[in-house]
Amino acid sequence: MRVSNYIIKAKLSDNKYLLFHSYTGALDVVNKKVGEYIENPKKNYIDKESLNTLTKRGYITDKSPREEEKHVLNIVKLLQSKIKTEYVFTIIPTYRCNLKCTYCYQDSIKRDNVSIDKNVVDKIFEIIKNFSYSNNKIFKTIQLFGGEPFLPENYKIIKYILNIGKELGYKFAVSTNGVCLDQYISLLKPKFFKGIQITLDGIENVHNKRRLKKNGTGTFKEIVRNIDIVLSKDIPLNLRVNIDKRNFENFKYLVKYISEKDWTNYPNFQVNFRPVYFVSKNRKKKYGFTNYLLYKKVILLLGKEYLWMNMGNITFPFEPIISDIFRGKGYAGFVAFYCVAQRGSVIFDPYGDLYSCWRTCGEKFWRIGKYIPKLTWEENKLNILKNRTVVDISKCRKCKLALLCGGGCVVKAFDDSRSLYNPGCEDDIEKLLIKKFPIIYNKLKQKNKEDTKYINHFFSE
Repeated sequence: MRVSNYIIKAKLSDNKYLLFHSYTGALDVVNKKVGEYIENPKKNYIDKESLNTLTKRGYITDKSPREEEKHVLNIVKLLQSKIKTEYVFTIIPTYRCNLKCTYCYQDSIKRDNVSIDKNVVDKIFEIIKNFSYSNNKIFKTIQLFGGEPFLPENYKIIKYILNIGKELGYKFAVSTNGVCLDQYISLLKPKFFKGIQITLDGIENVHNKRRLKKNGTGTFKEIVRNIDIVLSKDIPLNLRVNIDKRNFENFKYLVKYISEKDWTNYPNFQVNFRPVYFVSKNRKKKYGFTNYLLYKKVILLLGKEYLWMNMGNITFPFEPIISDIFRGKGYAGFVAFYCVAQRGSVIFDPYGDLYSCWRTCGEKFWRIGKYIPKLTWEENKLNILKNRTVVDISKCRKCKLALLCGGGCVVKAFDDSRSLYNPGCEDDIEKLLIKKFPIIYNKLKQKNKEDTKYINHFFSE
């Protein structure tokens, strides 16, 4: 018998630890004595009853490291065979944009005046309907992406898209820079929109240096005005903050500004901060953060207690999976794949090309098919995406996060190593989980004890 290789241990206090077993799904609050035993069983002792309970939960195992690895891979294969594809559709009306953000990852793609028209929209929805007729599982929210979907000249085609989607039972989620939203007021209705994401990168003097118009003028005041408009329409708004080393120190002032605006009093408001995605490795090294490093710095900057966190869902990788454990499901939603881009995402671009990942749109290497003049698929690429799991990635097989991560982002893996079969995750992602676990636990415990009822407290006293 030995301690399993698949345990994540996070400190809750001087006397309590949270244990998570990443292939049994067990989650337990334990006392210091048990925590120290898990850390070093040769130097510490626990009684027989506690040892038996740890064994039942999977923390102590009779499996060898190789047998544990094989067990995890068998779970992945089972998941892969059982998971039914859920199709998620995205429409890109145009790649054009009215801004020139300093970190835009789409700078290299073609941005001419091509936009979809009614004939193309009809073609797209005919394809979507055919997916539905084939008894497929369909996600009933269509994404609108760009470029910038809400350019003033796109108004008529956006209205056309929204009306057809509504007739077919769909709502829409939109990623927009928010500058021209006031020109879409007549369309800003809950019957059309599941949510709108708008980006604000700091208070005015900082934001305007990062997200500016092509003539060099700032966008802060227009975006703030339009955030107010969206919130007043009872449409869920996700405020995204893209952070790198150039605007990080200003983040605390943005938090204060958000609080002063009273946006946090709207039930349809949440905040999402993420590291900037840099295509250039040199810029990434110079300006970038990993998710863990950013999260750690934000906690140091703002403090652990909880005003800033209560602004909304502060998201990070694995958040939905970890939330399943804490918020009443009582188990981890293990995955065979990293994200929907590998299984079910279909993105229609204005040139008639199909992609599966927002980050790769416009890059022909990642094209998975075409829908103009007729629907055709690049089967070899689809098969690679659908079949890439930790089973095929040797560096992932022993990883305790394998069933949470699914091998990481396939695009990141290729960008980093020019191979699809290397991990697409960050080296310090376990540190992020260890940092995040206690915060989720304590926040939910304060909010509602029912949210933590599925966590076992066998050894917490």
